[in-house]
Amino acid sequence: MTPACNIKAVDAKLYAHLEEINKLLNTKAELEERVNRHHDPLTRYLPVEVTSHIFTIYTEDLNSAFDPQNPIVERGPLLLGAISKSWRRIAFSTPHLWNTVNIHILSNDNLPMQVGLTKEWLDRSGQLPLHLSVVHEDLTAVKSELLPLFNVLQKFSPRWCTLILGISARLYTTFLGEVTSAITLETLKLIESSHEEELFLLPHTPLLKHLDIQISIPFFFHIHRLE
Repeated sequence: MTPACNIKAVDAKLYAHLEEINKLLNTKAELEERVNRHHDPLTRYLPVEVTSHIFTIYTEDLNSAFDPQNPIVERGPLLLGAISKSWRRIAFSTPHLWNTVNIHILSNDNLPMQVGLTKEWLDRSGQLPLHLSVVHEDLTAVKSELLPLFNVLQKFSPRWCTLILGISARLYTTFLGEVTSAITLETLKLIESSHEEELFLLPHTPLLKHLDIQISIPFFFHIHRLE
């Protein structure tokens, strides 16, 4: 058999295998769709708006139980999105599921992933007011390692509505960066027990209604008067 014939024979075998692979891929897609329908026996019959509202109630219930001094590591919207493609499509297009962000930094090792997840999370929140909590109990944390995460949060400062910080006072300046105004901020809660002498300076907060300071030394050494 000539080389040309050998090539044609190989091509024929490749074509046959490709056809088989395509059939298997189609079968897999059909099975996945059946699995999705099995996981979604009710909501697939409901209007998208109703399902979206149900998802919102679910995530609001999770968020209401959040205690920054004993953080609950729950990812409500992400859990919803993991159920099926249809749930993920609805969850990712419902901004109210994403305007509350509870960031509990367990280790600096997972910070790059935390940064990416936080940005994606906030991007899905549309233009809604944001309720943020950041808890990091490592008093030896290197500021430069936390800077990428803080930079992401700073970009959304015009939409801060609630801000809870459970971080060392020595990170306040790094957290705020160039931010001097939070025009929609209504609630500010600072939880600090490291005895660090660092100024929290956020002078322009015209809507601020609730200020909660949980600190072990007189807070007037640390907090600039908020207007």
